[in-house]
Amino acid sequence: MTPPGASRLLLPLAAILLVLFAGAAQAAPASSCTSAENASRAAALRAYERAMPRARAAYFEHHASAAARARFVKAQKAKLARLKAAASCTVAVTGGTLPEPLPAPAPTANEHFVFEDAVSAEDRKTVEDDIAYAAADEQSLTGVSFGDINVFVGVTPAWLAQEDCGFYGYVGDCLAQKTQEFAGGATEGGYRALFMMRWPSGQGAPETQKVIAHELFHVFQYEVSNLANDQTPSSGVRTLGPVWLHEGAAEVVGYHVLGDRHLGYATYAALLATEKGRAAAPAPPLEQLQTVDQDRAADSPYALYMVAVDHLCSTTGGVQALSAYYRAIAAGQPWPAAFASAFGMSVDAFYANFAVYRAGL
Repeated sequence: MTPPGASRLLLPLAAILLVLFAGAAQAAPASSCTSAENASRAAALRAYERAMPRARAAYFEHHASAAARARFVKAQKAKLARLKAAASCTVAVTGGTLPEPLPAPAPTANEHFVFEDAVSAEDRKTVEDDIAYAAADEQSLTGVSFGDINVFVGVTPAWLAQEDCGFYGYVGDCLAQKTQEFAGGATEGGYRALFMMRWPSGQGAPETQKVIAHELFHVFQYEVSNLANDQTPSSGVRTLGPVWLHEGAAEVVGYHVLGDRHLGYATYAALLATEKGRAAAPAPPLEQLQTVDQDRAADSPYALYMVAVDHLCSTTGGVQALSAYYRAIAAGQPWPAAFASAFGMSVDAFYANFAVYRAGL
């Protein structure tokens, strides 16, 4: 999605988080799979879901026929169903007893939920549990406590768009823009709020926890940096920093939460190994993945972003160094200065360091 600029309605930073990238087709559904296979299939499902709105908009722009559009949408849904079936495989137990998934703590007083009436009790419980576990784990990982977390879950894109635009107080083309995004199954984490469509049937527990943890970390990023709006055009680097760092940090934390809870019976190390394999695919260097426009041109290589931020944290102050970075942003430092103060090296030095590391993947 194009971030807000002078010629458009100024939406909150949450509005530009919906970076979409294409996913590869998976094999036919299997009744069982390895932990790595489960993680890879879940990642492919997530990638395709994010890519759907952009692909549909591009097709509709050049095809006015209602019949052609209907065939395209049908084909998209069929592929989505295949990916969901593949991702819902049962992880086979090998080499001994695997740990049981950890239960979620009770939601805290600062976690507020608004559900559309049609959201089932089962789906409400899933969201509440995943938010509660992710919030507790992310606070432990980052060393920072959350303030209020407002979670909106709907089954109707227009309803969720109304809640989103109303929460931030935006008008103009906000409703139409958000309705289109949510119709494509988008989720959105922004300043003190998270918006999502009800999880589609067949999407397993590991994937829902991962997506919620990722989006919840975006809530953390905005809160700690004390930034609710950004007018940077899509051709510029945003106030919170480059896309690779913004999304890569959310991926790192999301996978940590997934591994910590033992969902999918995969450790963070195993999940990282899978992403390293995907990050080896051709993509521009990090210094060419700083803006929204550059990210879109490269089809949003989230695996590369995650591996880059994991390497950054591993060679500096761990995940808590991310907290220091966003605190520096809140103190008024431009992102390159905040980067240097939090991670102990200039961004250019890291780009050179990571290029060597990446060559060995």
